[in-house]
Amino acid sequence: MTLFFSDQIFLRFEPRRLRYLRPDEQSTFGIVKRAILIASRRDLPRAKESTPGVFAGKGSFADFLKGGLKIMYYDLKGADLRSILIPRDFKLVIGYPSLLDEDLSLLSKYGAKPVRISVSYRNPASLIVLFNNYYDRTLLEKR
Repeated sequence: MTLFFSDQIFLRFEPRRLRYLRPDEQSTFGIVKRAILIASRRDLPRAKESTPGVFAGKGSFADFLKGGLKIMYYDLKGADLRSILIPRDFKLVIGYPSLLDEDLSLLSKYGAKPVRISVSYRNPASLIVLFNNYYDRTLLEKR
């Protein structure tokens, strides 16, 4: 998962390497704060690991979209999550509070597909949990 901020700082979480991230806000805040401080202090030619599995760097949203993986983005008008086949490797974009028109234009350029994760929950934390739960269940069913 990658988080982008408006000043082109990004944080990338790599689940296989991730350590020390606990389900409490204080722990998560400390890890995120440290990563943002590292990224904001200097020009990083590439991402730097701030804690195991958390990488911080500077880059554009367009750079993130490159790379050939399928891209999906959260949109209330998109296809219902349960009706689509989720690829094993993909990028998921959730804008908060919403995606800007220029971001939607870039997503369209890269062939991103809109997906509706929930009509009840709209904050990124809830959407990520719902998406991951669904994804985990579909992976378990395939085994």
